[in-house]
Amino acid sequence: MTTTERAESVLENYRTFLEHAPAAGPAAPGLIGFVDVLGHFICSTCSGRIMGRGCSLAGPATPVWFDSPCGGFFQRLDACDLCGKGGGA
Repeated sequence: MTTTERAESVLENYRTFLEHAPAAGPAAPGLIGFVDVLGHFICSTCSGRIMGRGCSLAGPATPVWFDSPCGGFFQRLDACDLCGKGGGA
């Protein structure tokens, strides 16, 4: 399996997790989302729903905080690889 195929497979798993995931609960103040080990950005809403279902993101996911050096970058983009909304949506 190529890296691209693996990345698409992981996104497909996330979409499957979201199908039956609960509504998003409150996120930690200032949390924009997470970047997984493959570089996918998952917003706090989608990641909260995935984790609320008892699933996890691929590899050690790195949190992106509002006041982190890259926080502004993710806020300005329609960055979530699942819902397409900007960070902190």
